[in-house]
Amino acid sequence: MNFKRKVIFNLLFLLFFLTVKAQSLNTSVFLNEIKTNFKNAKDITIDLTYSQNKKSNSVRFFIKKNKYLVIVNNEYKILFNGVKTYKINLEDKEVTVSSNQKDGDLSPNKILDLINNSENKIIKSDKNFEQVKVNVDKKSEAVLTINKKNRKIEVIKFYQKKIETSAAYLTKYLLNQNLPSNLFDFNKNTYKDFYITDLDK
Repeated sequence: MNFKRKVIFNLLFLLFFLTVKAQSLNTSVFLNEIKTNFKNAKDITIDLTYSQNKKSNSVRFFIKKNKYLVIVNNEYKILFNGVKTYKINLEDKEVTVSSNQKDGDLSPNKILDLINNSENKIIKSDKNFEQVKVNVDKKSEAVLTINKKNRKIEVIKFYQKKIETSAAYLTKYLLNQNLPSNLFDFNKNTYKDFYITDLDK
């Protein structure tokens, strides 16, 4: 999996994780509250900075029900309209189209399958913050730092074999912004100069 796909997979996993009921008895009350807010939200907007190997990436998420748009550094986009996934490379002017059933590691179904088998548990708590560990897969885990006062996740750190590999710092976290439905539509006219590959054909 290349760098950008790994970035987006990790973050999508955690965002979809927030919509699933916790399974651990030692689960965070604050994380459960955040999950409830996410689950009941009509739409979600999140801006964050993702750091890995001393490189920082600006990432924006727009989520509405089962649809989402991810923008990395204004260079790369992944758009899922509920039926098909559009991977848009703005630098190379290329678009790859596929159905979510064939999309592999970034499909919402696969992410949700992983989440359903995940647990979270509190590993540290004080007056202002709480740290919760989440299993991402067999080799990876993430630690979420939650601000108890505003009930928001501020930092997400990813680990492999107990070694920190990357971190995400949330700078904007908005719910129910009435995102327009056409935000999740793929308009061919916008990318008429791009090379488009449809993997379903």
